[in-house]
Amino acid sequence: VAAGWLKILPPLMMVVPGIACRVLFPAMLEASPEGYNVAFPIMVTEVLPSPVLGIMVAAMLAALMSSLASVFNSTSTIFTMDVWRHLSPSTPPPPRPPGPPP
Repeated sequence: VAAGWLKILPPLMMVVPGIACRVLFPAMLEASPEGYNVAFPIMVTEVLPSPVLGIMVAAMLAALMSSLASVFNSTSTIFTMDVWRHLSPSTPPPPRPPGPPP
């Protein structure tokens, strides 16, 4: 039962702010040329107090930096394993990780 509640929680966290914005600020949503894509920014700027707004901006920037770090890590791995091997064939292969022999 607890797993079911945990499974339904993320969709609710994504849907409820949009529904609340539609109920609280219908005129702002209809006046926006972007339509409903501005629901979350409207909710953040209009509902949250100033200190919590700063924490929210910091959390969004942290999520952005984390995503970028993942992209950079994947890109460097792909470059090292696929491109650099062909550009520099004299480079020895990477050492095998410790563990049982294959």
